Order: sequence, then C-alpha cells, then structure tokens
Amino acid sequence: MTNTYYKFSFSEEIPLKRIRQIFSLAMTAVEAIHGAAAVRLNLSCTFDAKGHSLVVEADSETGYDLAKVLLQFFMKEFGAFFEVSQIQDRRKHSDYIYDLDTAAWEAK
Repeated sequence: MTNTYYKFSFSEEIPLKRIRQIFSLAMTAVEAIHGAAAVRLNLSCTFDAKGHSLVVEADSETGYDLAKVLLQFFMKEFGAFFEVSQIQDRRKHSDYIYDLDTAAWEAK
C-alpha cells in the first residue's frame, strides 16, 4: 500500500523555532476539529531540522486536515520562502512516534 505525504520545505532563513510554533498552533486547530485522541491515533509526521522540512502523512482525514491548516498558516507567515510537494511512499503510520517535548514528529 502506498501512502500520500505532503512535504513542506523551508528556506534556511526561516527559524526552526517559528516553524515549530506554527506546527504547534496547527496541531491545536486539528485537535479542536477531530479531538486529541484522533490526532494521536491517526496522524504521523516527521520534522527534519537539518533538512529544514516537515512531512505530513495525508491518508487519514486528520492528516489531510493538518496538511491544509499548515499550508494556510505557512502561506500567510512565510509567503514564497517555503514550498510544498506531494510524495508517494510505502511507509506506514507505525513507522513514526510522537515527540511530546518538541511538538514535532520524528522517525524511529
């Protein structure tokens, strides 16, 4: 089975702290819509600090909604200093864990 992901890539000029702040705000918005349990069960993301990128799995309604909220927030905040692309991959939801300290998802 192939999964659909959205990769958000950011200019090096954008501080990682600001990307994480917006990610945290977007997670709060998606939790308000779907509930915290659904977010924990249905969402997988990977934040790559070195690559200045964020990948969101969009196969679930929760993941797709997070991708849409992030896109809107990033467009308003960063304008042309980021890009988004769709990726097809065979990784599964269980290949990721949630890192509560950074409010970002990281691969095992």
